[in-house]
Amino acid sequence: MTKPVCIKVYLMDILKLLRPINLLFLVLIQFLLQYCLIVPLLKAIGQSASLSVWYFCLLVLSTVCIAAAGYAINDYFDVDIDRVNRPDKVIVGVTVSPEKTMQIYWLLNLLGTVAGFIAAWKIGNYKLGFLQLATMGTLWFYATSYKRQLLIGNIVVAVLAALAVLIVGFYEPAIYQTLVYLEVLEKGVARLIMQFLCGYAFCAFLLTLIREIIKDLEDIVGDRLGGCSTLPIVIGERVSKFIVFCLILFVFLFLSYYQWFQWQNAKIISVFWILMTIQIPLLILIYLISQAELPKQYHRASQWIKGIMLMGVLYLLYLNLPLA
Repeated sequence: MTKPVCIKVYLMDILKLLRPINLLFLVLIQFLLQYCLIVPLLKAIGQSASLSVWYFCLLVLSTVCIAAAGYAINDYFDVDIDRVNRPDKVIVGVTVSPEKTMQIYWLLNLLGTVAGFIAAWKIGNYKLGFLQLATMGTLWFYATSYKRQLLIGNIVVAVLAALAVLIVGFYEPAIYQTLVYLEVLEKGVARLIMQFLCGYAFCAFLLTLIREIIKDLEDIVGDRLGGCSTLPIVIGERVSKFIVFCLILFVFLFLSYYQWFQWQNAKIISVFWILMTIQIPLLILIYLISQAELPKQYHRASQWIKGIMLMGVLYLLYLNLPLA
């Protein structure tokens, strides 16, 4: 039975249900990739973006709506687990009814799917609109099944985080058409864009996977009561921590590889930005996880990696600097 609340509290709880901070991350990533990487480099070879600002906003709206719907349906199916893990943050069934949550879910999916198909129609490839439908279906199965299975749920979320990066390139046909049809210089620029997008998506995948495992460590009590088979439940906290450490070190080394190329091209600002705002914080994250035993300590580590991800997003601003 939902509690009677004032309209302001009700609307604020609906907003919390949709994770506005996470959605803002998505908006920032996609806009910065488009206008700090893709548009400037296409302009350098005499190409213009296929999507105007208005249609690109529709693409971003599509991503945000479907992600928000995913958060809503996840909370819808996780009420019992959340009552154990974070009882003070339960919204579904408290201020927002399950029926209203489901209505919000379908409305957001409808809006996101329509916006995605309009943007896909604009570039002449309506088939790209089915990416939104596939994402919508994946998030449904994640909430109902995948997240309770060993690693599958973690990998699904990480893949979708990478897709949020790659989809910006998918909706820019000038990139892959350039790779096929145009001259060597233009091909080099297009290849540079695709390499950066793929590398950035790979980092997004790994960092998201790390955060998902940390969240599983934080939620182990409620997940066990909910019948989940998450990594910490199946193999234990100690081994799960070791896997997280390995993933963090892999990200560190991958970024070092990228920095080596940046150093070779005298991109000193880039090298030190990544070192100070991502790599050193990753080493601190290892320490935080190694010391963590209680849910609040794992939560702190989860928030820390979220800050690292924010620094990774803001790195995109560097790409549009005169010295970049």
